[in-house]
Amino acid sequence: MDKINTKIFLIDDDEEIRQSISLLLKSAGYNVETFATKEKLLKTNYYKSSNCILLDVLYKGKTGLDIQTDIKSNLES
Repeated sequence: MDKINTKIFLIDDDEEIRQSISLLLKSAGYNVETFATKEKLLKTNYYKSSNCILLDVLYKGKTGLDIQTDIKSNLES
């Protein structure tokens, strides 16, 4: 995996978790962008070319799989 050219989008509603995971991944050489909500990610156009999206397992009443389905639906529309 090309760490420099791989974009990781991290979605988590807990700011401390977002910061911690982001710092860990960045220290390993990855290009990371964080979002508090899936809606903020979906407002960007460049997420469509992402190589990896990391999702919170339990996110405000939804699971990461629910959010993944929402993102996939958005890509297909």
